[in-house]
Amino acid sequence: MFVCNVFNQNGAIIVLYMFFCIYFGLSAAQIKYGMPEIRKGSFMMDRFDPISGYTFRGFLAIPFIFELRSIIDWTFTSTALDVFQWIKLAQI
Repeated sequence: MFVCNVFNQNGAIIVLYMFFCIYFGLSAAQIKYGMPEIRKGSFMMDRFDPISGYTFRGFLAIPFIFELRSIIDWTFTSTALDVFQWIKLAQI
């Protein structure tokens, strides 16, 4: 009889568990041996004046430009995050 919740009898759970162990091990190694600085901030928000604020709001108002910039940043930065986590991090 095949029981779905028993770890030793379900090969899919074992494969998924091994995948996550490897993923977390590589992430831990990346953190231990150095991670590059993820973000320097937005070049449009270096100053706190109305012109910079309006420029930044205009940048965010253009459809898909924020997502495009985030995906390009993610492509050229070595990180353990996936693209969706990177976009969430960029919105902070």
